[in-house]
Amino acid sequence: MHRLLRLVRRRVGRVQREVEAEARLAEAEVRQVGARLLEPFEGLTLFDAVLGIAPISTQYYGHGAFMGAAPALLADAKWRRILAVLMPDVFADVRQGRG
Repeated sequence: MHRLLRLVRRRVGRVQREVEAEARLAEAEVRQVGARLLEPFEGLTLFDAVLGIAPISTQYYGHGAFMGAAPALLADAKWRRILAVLMPDVFADVRQGRG
């Protein structure tokens, strides 16, 4: 019985290591695909110059803060990419000054 248990444990350990190695490979592939998907959105121009929006230095009111945060979000490359990926139509409007 102990011999069988050792064999099973050994086999389970081997399978676990194989699965973990495959998971690492899959994660690396997903990261590469994600990087390729975001490539076209790198280096998007700053919207402040296009829209003439002054930076917000203070914010006293929080209700509906996303509206107040819009200039700051548009000035950040990461958030511009998020907008471009999730809402390409809105991104196009904002980029052309129709937002």
